[in-house]
This record gives sequence, structure tokens and C-alpha cells, in this order.
Amino acid sequence: MCSAPVEFEAVNRAHGIDFHRYFAQELLLLRQCEEAGLITIDPQAIRITPKGRMFVRASSMVFDSYLTQQTTAAYSRLI
Repeated sequence: MCSAPVEFEAVNRAHGIDFHRYFAQELLLLRQCEEAGLITIDPQAIRITPKGRMFVRASSMVFDSYLTQQTTAAYSRLI
């Protein structure tokens, strides 16, 4: 999660998707992380900032589809 940017074109090629369209909702949610200085989003990639390394889990959680499903399972808290 911390070692490399999420490069949109690489994901598009690997999975046959349009990253911006497929993850449109997630990109909107990531704006909060970007405004907090935890990540940067440019036309090519999402990058974790030095400040964001401690909170990389919070940034990446927006892509976890299991967290939005109704369940009785308990998950660990961020803080």
C-alpha cells in the first residue's frame, strides 16, 4: 500500500476497466484524504504522501467493497 502509486493506466490495462469510471464513487470519497494532505491525486495516479503513510489504511479502505456490505462481523478500528 505504501511502496508505489496506484497508476490508473496500469490498472486499466491489467483489469480491462476505465479506472476513473469504475471507481468514480471511491475517487469522490478520497477527496477528504487529499484535502487532509494524506494523498495526492493527479491525472496519472494516486500517491500516498509522507504524512499519509501512517494513515494509508484509511485511504485504502474506500476501495474495500466488503466494508459497505451489511454484516455482523466486527472490524478493527482505525484509531
